[in-house]
Amino acid sequence: MKFPKLTKYQTVLEIISLLLLIANVVYIICEYSALPAEIPMHYNADGSVRDYESKSTVWPILGVEVLIYAVLTVVMLMPKLSGEPNLPWEVKDTGKLAVQRETLSLLSECKLLSLVIYGCISVITVEGIVMKMAIVLVLCPLLLIPLFIRLARISRYKK
Repeated sequence: MKFPKLTKYQTVLEIISLLLLIANVVYIICEYSALPAEIPMHYNADGSVRDYESKSTVWPILGVEVLIYAVLTVVMLMPKLSGEPNLPWEVKDTGKLAVQRETLSLLSECKLLSLVIYGCISVITVEGIVMKMAIVLVLCPLLLIPLFIRLARISRYKK
C-alpha cells in the first residue's frame, strides 16, 4: 500500500500533533497522583462548579483524545479515503491531486485542533481552572474557520 505524500505544512502539523499528544499523556500521568479524590467536572455558565467526579475521570478524557488521534491518522494514511474523499459533487480530473492535498491538510488541522481542545480540557480539569461560558462561545466558532477555508478551497474543483 502506498501512503499519500505529505507536504511540509502537513508534516509540521503531524509532528506538532504527536508532540501535543505525548505531552498531554505525560502531563496526566505526572499530575494524577496529586489530584484530589474528587475533581470539578461540570460548570454553570457563570463558571461555578455544578458537579464533581472521581479523579479517574481524566482517563476516559485522555482515551478519547488518543482514539481521535489514532482514527484521524489511519484515515490520513489510507490513500483510498484521502485520495477519493466523499464529496457531494464530482471533482474535475485535473483537481484530484489538489483535493487530496486539501483533504490531508484538513485532516491534519482537525487532528491538531482536537488535540488542543482535549489538552485544554485536561489542563482545566486537572488544575481546577474555572472556565466561563462566554470564553467557550467565542473560541468554538474560531475553531471552525480552518474547516470553512478548506471546504471553500476544495469546492473550486467541482465539475
